[in-house]
Amino acid sequence: METLPKSSTGQNLRAAIFGVNDGLVSNSALIFGMTTAAAGSSDLVLISGVAGMLAGAFSMAAGEYISVRSQREFIEYQIGLEAKELRVAPNQLSSPYQAAFYSFISFALGALCPLLPFLIYDGSKALKWAAVLSALALMSIGIVISLYTGKGAVRSALRMLAIGAAACFITYLAGWALNFILPMRAIGAASSLGV
Repeated sequence: METLPKSSTGQNLRAAIFGVNDGLVSNSALIFGMTTAAAGSSDLVLISGVAGMLAGAFSMAAGEYISVRSQREFIEYQIGLEAKELRVAPNQLSSPYQAAFYSFISFALGALCPLLPFLIYDGSKALKWAAVLSALALMSIGIVISLYTGKGAVRSALRMLAIGAAACFITYLAGWALNFILPMRAIGAASSLGV
């Protein structure tokens, strides 16, 4: 007979790591792209960063809830079909509420990291500090992941930094290009929003 391992702790860890990494990378990339597309308007970057953080955190929480709930319902259905072959206690199944909570909180914390400098500084100084904080956070996430995977800390930190930096750089270039292609639309959008 098969016995399923306890998975809620691992599931919550997965949700937290995925959430903080996604929040950090997606909001860093959004902020880097908006910095160039908005022609240095720190207010527009700040509004975009907060909106990205909230939208992403709610999206992650909703997606994680649906994902874990569907997985749980599938396992419960399978248990009903194969009751004699599988031995699973209800407390071994992941909680969709916990997964949603961990995803929401971790995404928001990750997304807040590149946003903080824009609360203190303007323009290029804010962007430079966002880059430094994001790089340190990405490498820290890599080091934490290495503790759970047994992989080298330096390798894991550099991998996280490379992936996050690539996403930010591509979005930065896209924002730069949009600033040249649609400069009046970006300015008009900002003024129509009252920014």
